[in-house]
Amino acid sequence: MMVTWKKVVILFCGLFETLIFSGNVLGWTALSYMLKKEGVYLEVCSSETSSDDVFLDKKIEVTSSSQVVDHVSSKNLNFNQTQGQEGSTINVTYPEVANETISGCLAQDRILNLAYTIGSFCIGFSAVISGFLLEKWGLRNTRLITNAFLTSGLVMLAFTTKDHSFLIFPALVLMCLAGVPLRIANIQIANLFPKARSTVITFYSGAFCASASLFVFLKYGYEAGFAWETLCLVLVGFSVVLLPVTLFLLPKDKIHDATTKKPTAPNLNRSSRKCEVSTVTLEKFAYIGPTPTQPYNTRCREAAELPFKASLLSFSFQLHQFWFSWLLLYTILYVGTLNLWLAKIPGAVTEVSHVTTVYGLTQIAALVLAPISGSFMDICLSSASKEKDPETKKLLMIKAGFWPMLITTLIQAAVQVLKLFNSWIAVYASIGIITILRSLLIAVGTAFLHIRYPASHFFRMLGILSTNSALFILLQFPLFIWESRSEKDAVYVNIFEFFCLMVAFLNPLHLLVNPLQRYFIRKENEALKELQQQI
Repeated sequence: MMVTWKKVVILFCGLFETLIFSGNVLGWTALSYMLKKEGVYLEVCSSETSSDDVFLDKKIEVTSSSQVVDHVSSKNLNFNQTQGQEGSTINVTYPEVANETISGCLAQDRILNLAYTIGSFCIGFSAVISGFLLEKWGLRNTRLITNAFLTSGLVMLAFTTKDHSFLIFPALVLMCLAGVPLRIANIQIANLFPKARSTVITFYSGAFCASASLFVFLKYGYEAGFAWETLCLVLVGFSVVLLPVTLFLLPKDKIHDATTKKPTAPNLNRSSRKCEVSTVTLEKFAYIGPTPTQPYNTRCREAAELPFKASLLSFSFQLHQFWFSWLLLYTILYVGTLNLWLAKIPGAVTEVSHVTTVYGLTQIAALVLAPISGSFMDICLSSASKEKDPETKKLLMIKAGFWPMLITTLIQAAVQVLKLFNSWIAVYASIGIITILRSLLIAVGTAFLHIRYPASHFFRMLGILSTNSALFILLQFPLFIWESRSEKDAVYVNIFEFFCLMVAFLNPLHLLVNPLQRYFIRKENEALKELQQQI
């Protein structure tokens, strides 16, 4: 049995890893600020003005001042005109940050946003492969692989400068591929504290969301005069220093649950057509391994549960898939388009840097919000567990997800409404609300799968949910391009977003339709009985 001091060291090292490395790319606003200051992809801002881009820090000679005024206004940029006469000179700039003008252009923003989109996709995609890695190669090997990815990505990030702009793509890919597997691997640390397992898991989930604040702290150092390479190499040093935890403190295979007892092989009568093994027992022990009765055990388990295909193709799961994917996409889209929103607000010259800092620091609140969201779902389930009738109990358990999902959807609706107003009050309010949304979404979205479908389906359905949501995230880049083209296109994007929001509201609302839910329960019971009769 592991001694207490070693458990505590592992707990805090895992929390530190998760807080620093697991989801830091979500702090994109601060990271993109530093990348622009370093001149990453500044070369795409040529000296010639295209029909799509108005470049920064340059003078544009025009024959008609009114035409330039209209063109600049359509791009929501700040400008100063020397004289309102033919042949006048106009200085065009983006909003200044910390009283300094950042050289750049819309083409540069698009390339950086593409890198951000690819990185965000890798965050969702890596959630799928992490489970297979842990199962096939064990905890130590999985952590060594993620550590190698993470260190390589941070080294590439350190050398992402004006002369090596292309490194931002492989850097973000490697960092994002390592982040989520590291978080999932660290969640096993909760097994060291069986009496506080849920608390540890929710704190680690909160640390994942709070890791978006990392680049804000690096931005403080950057503005204080530290070199970009130095700041990134400090992170490389952290990733290397934590390597001994993997090699010497953590077990090679997995961290076992101290409260789980190894089950004995049940005494089964092969000639019987009935399954005498309790599904609850098999689920509790999660017994996997070759035994003389393994084929029969597998058939009993299948007979006692809803077929996976029935769960996967159910209307409820398809609706939940869209709900989760759209809300997750919007949290990513909010970060990616924040600069476009800020550019529309008067007085953005001195506020952009402050907004970036506030956004990053607010994410730390997820350390508190995530445990609250998990407790909220448990409270909703407590009354349903007291019901004795199986069908009514199932109905109440399904409806327990109504309020958590409705509140989460309403929170996103509030953010979308606030983005219609070009004011600083709306900006700061949306930052606080999007932090709550991100904390609730993961906890509520995954918890509903656990209460709605058989426990043995959970990890497979969660993997499929993560895969599809990762593919959905790829829409962030075309939506960014669409919104950045003109004010009219931004309106069309808003209409599209509100349409998707209305569809997402169907997920919590359909849980209130009792006849529909009872119909789903009866269909599941019929599929279950049909499978039992085949054995």
